[in-house]
Amino acid sequence: ITAAVENFKLVAVGQAGDKKGEGHYHLAYDNDDPEATYSAATHETSYTLTIDSKLTVGKHKLHMYLMNNKHTKYKPEVKATLEFEVIP
Repeated sequence: ITAAVENFKLVAVGQAGDKKGEGHYHLAYDNDDPEATYSAATHETSYTLTIDSKLTVGKHKLHMYLMNNKHTKYKPEVKATLEFEVIP
């Protein structure tokens, strides 16, 4: 995954308190709630994600959400989606 953001500062996960315009991002599959169930949380602009072995064969979506420091979705919501297929 390569992440590029504008007007938002990516900072290490675990920073104290929310600061407007800064945070990290969560990667979540399909309809997972990025505040509760996510596959990764990082501030890195380049990140290697291993596909979850629990994903079934077929089409899926990987969502990247900008998050505040307290792991809540940035408002207004900002996300990018990548569609992919798991093949046998």
